[in-house]
Amino acid sequence: MCGPARFGCRLTLAFLAFASVASGRVSADAPVPEVSATSVAGFFGEGRLTLLLRGYYMDRTFAEAFRYPEVENAAFVLGGGLVYETAKWHGASLGFSAYTSQKVWAPPDKGGTSLLKDGESYSALAETFLQWEGGETTVRLFRQRIDTPILGSRDFRMVPYAWEAWTVENRSVPGLAIQASWVTHVKDWTSSVFVPIGEWLGAPEIDAATGLLGVVYESPGKAVSAQGWIFQTQDVLATLYGQVDGRLPVGRELTLTISGQGISQHAVGAAVYPGAKSGIVGLRGALGWKGSELRLAGNVSSRDGAFLNLFGLYPGYTSIMEEDNDLAGERSWLAGFTADFTPLGAPGLTLAVDRTKSWVSEPALGMSALDQHEFNLEASYRLQGPLKGLRLRARYAYVSSALDQGTIYGRDFDDYRLNLEYTLPLSTILGK
Repeated sequence: MCGPARFGCRLTLAFLAFASVASGRVSADAPVPEVSATSVAGFFGEGRLTLLLRGYYMDRTFAEAFRYPEVENAAFVLGGGLVYETAKWHGASLGFSAYTSQKVWAPPDKGGTSLLKDGESYSALAETFLQWEGGETTVRLFRQRIDTPILGSRDFRMVPYAWEAWTVENRSVPGLAIQASWVTHVKDWTSSVFVPIGEWLGAPEIDAATGLLGVVYESPGKAVSAQGWIFQTQDVLATLYGQVDGRLPVGRELTLTISGQGISQHAVGAAVYPGAKSGIVGLRGALGWKGSELRLAGNVSSRDGAFLNLFGLYPGYTSIMEEDNDLAGERSWLAGFTADFTPLGAPGLTLAVDRTKSWVSEPALGMSALDQHEFNLEASYRLQGPLKGLRLRARYAYVSSALDQGTIYGRDFDDYRLNLEYTLPLSTILGK
């Protein structure tokens, strides 16, 4: 079925064979109830239905630069989604999710926000999956959300990414989670249809199906955690990602966390990125106290090439609201803090500030030789009591001398965003 060269598919099949012998019960924050094999009404009627209400305002302006006019991206949209999963029958359940983004204000000459489809309102059926839970193993088939450090749902606009895939997860070993997926199609932020990954990448002549395998470990007491991932996109690229985190109590409810990461990529075949190669390492330190955090981080990229962000996610420690800082030969550092106001009597209120600096000591022809700076400010409030589930968030970013904008003087831009999200389990108003 997979073919002799399809590494990711064979990898997933091998994991399926292992997972099928697992036993126990899968843990979940809100498990879907088990129903009788004869209760069709119970199978659908005792499921879980959640309403997601969302509003988003975005205004990003790129300043005029050498040979580049001023450009503004702006829109205000309202929408959200419905997420439904049936009850379980002999461990099997069905899941669906549908989203919409409706234009309130969006000037036709200010597109580029990824909030609308070609500047207009749109809707999409994101998830339609069959899931089976048996012991400590979960199998999910067809269109679904997947969340890993490299390939994920990117759920920070109006409509998340979704992937056509089959996925197996297993937690038979305490503290250890294993995931394997074979992914063939994608629906991104502004699309209503699923397309093959190759077509989405601009190479319709290849399938570019992607096999992934991830292992995540967390020690008792969460003192140490580690994760390793393999992503193999046929005829395109192989990506390896690893991360280790160590947590040490240092007294008076203070916790010191030291983290390290490594990313490696190389071309697979010569279909899309022949000869592509890159490597990135990072180190992060954070001091936490009652939800607040002071952090420092740095990333260093090899001179072989820039990180190829096939799926829109880059997990580098110095990647914040705008710039990933993942170009060939790029060095970057981050300093930031998050203040949680719960200890001061304002539960749900947080304020975060991040500052990065990055540079390329030997810039490529046409790249700015200036240092790039980014400043981020975010205020977030999660309401309590009857409106629990409602979050308001305001974000601001300013970038000076952006290195990835193709101008020898860099490019400045700023970005304002207001975001409202309300997650409402409908059982709370239906009286279930």
